[in-house]
Amino acid sequence: MISFPSLVESERFRILMATAEPMFTMPSRKHLSSVLLPQHSTTVQTRLKTQLQEVQNLCLTIDMWSSRDMWSFIGVSGHFILDLTMNSIMLVCHRFNGSHTSDNIYDMYQETVASYDVGSKVTTIVTDNAANMVKAFTLFPVEQLDEVEEDDEFDDNDCDILPPDDTV
Repeated sequence: MISFPSLVESERFRILMATAEPMFTMPSRKHLSSVLLPQHSTTVQTRLKTQLQEVQNLCLTIDMWSSRDMWSFIGVSGHFILDLTMNSIMLVCHRFNGSHTSDNIYDMYQETVASYDVGSKVTTIVTDNAANMVKAFTLFPVEQLDEVEEDDEFDDNDCDILPPDDTV
């Protein structure tokens, strides 16, 4: 398998790019990996952090998996409504080193929400039913969740149910 930075050194790829866009100058592997990709990553994260400051409620989906080479990965995606539009974004997708303990998973979660300054906005976390995930988020600090006041509890009498044909 070819990694993305080494792709720019491939002779066939260079021929393809020269044919597709003769005016394009291929960056070196070093420049791509040490300058261009970090710059782009910083730009995307800055835009995302700015957007997330406008969000009131954020739901997260967290999952872990292993590659065929037995490398572990973790992904955290965020879901929110902004300007009447549903949005889903990837906050983190990276290698997960160490044991898959609930404490390690929770620490990674804390690092993620702290890096985006959204800990107080997280209202729901969805994971699979793996014991380590369940345990990690039963440790979730109660003070970060909005407690439901008795007046705010759902009551069947609060809903008006309309007939399906709207013949009211």
